[in-house]
Amino acid sequence: MGFDWKSARSSLAGIELLDAWLRLPTGKDQVHEVAFIVEHVSDGHPSQLEQKIMAADRENTHSRLALLREHVESGALTVEPLIGSGSEERQFSRITSQRRGPELTGREEQTIADALTIALSAKSCGSDALLLSFDVAGMNPGDATSDREWNLKSTRVRKAWGQAGERGAGVKIAQPGAGWLVHKAFGDTNNRGNGTDDVSPSNANHTARPDVTRAVNAVSSVMIAEFFEGVSGAAPGAELVNLPMSFGALETSRQLSVSSVDLAQSIRTALDRGCHICVLPSLDACPPILARSIEHAVANNMLIVVSAGSVGSDTPITQMEGTITVSGCDQADAPIESARRGDAVDVVAPARGVWCADPFDNDCALAPFEGTGLAAGQVAGIAALWLAHNGAAKVAGHCQDIGVTMHTLFLRCVQETARRPNGWDTDRDGCGVIDAQALMRLDPTTVTMRA
Repeated sequence: MGFDWKSARSSLAGIELLDAWLRLPTGKDQVHEVAFIVEHVSDGHPSQLEQKIMAADRENTHSRLALLREHVESGALTVEPLIGSGSEERQFSRITSQRRGPELTGREEQTIADALTIALSAKSCGSDALLLSFDVAGMNPGDATSDREWNLKSTRVRKAWGQAGERGAGVKIAQPGAGWLVHKAFGDTNNRGNGTDDVSPSNANHTARPDVTRAVNAVSSVMIAEFFEGVSGAAPGAELVNLPMSFGALETSRQLSVSSVDLAQSIRTALDRGCHICVLPSLDACPPILARSIEHAVANNMLIVVSAGSVGSDTPITQMEGTITVSGCDQADAPIESARRGDAVDVVAPARGVWCADPFDNDCALAPFEGTGLAAGQVAGIAALWLAHNGAAKVAGHCQDIGVTMHTLFLRCVQETARRPNGWDTDRDGCGVIDAQALMRLDPTTVTMRA
């Protein structure tokens, strides 16, 4: 009588469940991957986690580490060191397996992760899979204004341009995504001199996804579009560095799965390439490896802007220390119904009826769309104006002098200058609607930091 997987998966949990799954005969099913990110204390050796597993007593058949060792020796499991060096307190490793067979459920993966935490004496362990949304949705053009630059007027970007040097020149904005599709809104070149390796849809490090690419284009256009058919981004002089990533299947109508390791690495890559700002989509969680990359980037004076996401998600806004979380409003400064709200929101920007590169049209069209992804893109563009106007190096030096990060200083400046319409709910919608003109007028060296 063969192995009864259905009975086993209902009666086993943790590492024993993983062991049973790995022992299943290879079938003709789709290839499924399980990947766990283990956070552990560093002892100075990058491969310490694998060494710990391989040091397990193979004679002790009841040892959970011995079970893991058997599968590492057979090649069914791989263990690789990730972000972290021997000089860092924390280190991360990934345990991975790919096989043809039944897919483990999210609950089953969580029980395995919990057991790995205990067996490996780890600080934490969780699935590598992360859900995100670029939060760009279509709307009826008849419901939108014909004024294609109303959002620039609402955020007073047009008035700020006269004070912001070359409209973001010299500032680099990073955007993890899936490459580019050519669109006339970006001028003659897709990105201003960053090299084809950053933008090529055939990059070996990611899988081309036109659906994702178009959503990225929509957000990109509200940052750097160059006066195309009445539409401009907030910082048309800034450089946009697109960091291609691989995305899994759509989980819902708006959510995609992505590796938390890939996203964390993309933030580090952005920092290595001299980017001043990184704009992220809405995330369903912030696992430790991602939090570590954000912490590292913020400590090195990168501004990280995040979309709050839509209410269609089952989870509240993910709290991410060191990020600027942006929700959305309409032309009347009212929070849009589709946007998440809550105490994690820092500031609001236009997000309904915003004209941008149409993510559903291949013919370089523009159309009004909605979503907090567009709001986050505009705040990132305004941050580029702020850095260009004040000088990124000068601001960084001032931050060092007063002992704060650039994130802390920028957010304080935004809070000092945001517009607060009558009846504004600061508990749910942040400090107000971002005001680029007032932000440019404020000398950041005169701002008093809160205790």
